[in-house]
Amino acid sequence: MSDTSHRAPLALDQTLMPLRERADYGIAEPLFSTSNSTGLAPGVMLHLDPEARFSGTWSSPDGRLVEMHTEATRPGAWFGLHIALPGEAADLGHVRWIGIVARTSALHAAAIRVGLRSGLAEGGFQDSFFGRHILSQPRQSDHHDLLCPADLPDLPQRADWRELVLFLPPAAPLDWVLHDLRIYAL
Repeated sequence: MSDTSHRAPLALDQTLMPLRERADYGIAEPLFSTSNSTGLAPGVMLHLDPEARFSGTWSSPDGRLVEMHTEATRPGAWFGLHIALPGEAADLGHVRWIGIVARTSALHAAAIRVGLRSGLAEGGFQDSFFGRHILSQPRQSDHHDLLCPADLPDLPQRADWRELVLFLPPAAPLDWVLHDLRIYAL
């Protein structure tokens, strides 16, 4: 691995810009009204286990990326917020660390698992998980974590695509706010 001490951090969160710039003033839009996916912005999707049945709304009011309220009428095995990473994330050969910084809150405490998903040329994907869950609680709280690709033998150094996935609680009602999220590589 090359020395990266002289490189500036590389922002990997450009996909979130439309949500940062959006000011819908809290206008709620429905979740999962016609399928098990809801697009929030190009490259930003909520995906739900097809076996689950959820209702709810989401919005992106000024000062928040995503605010959502969900109710599970039939719990599922998974529920994720998928954020596509730019092409620079496809090759991790020059990356020493991938990091996230998030500010969240939730009406009731919720643990959010964070993973780096790598798309494989032969199809499918490989998930590599950050060491700590985001703990969203009734007050705004900050979270930061790092992945070291060199320490993860199952993490492909090269991938066709990559995305960050926030695995949200798939069975309980969720009143959750993602105030801000930064994704970077060093």
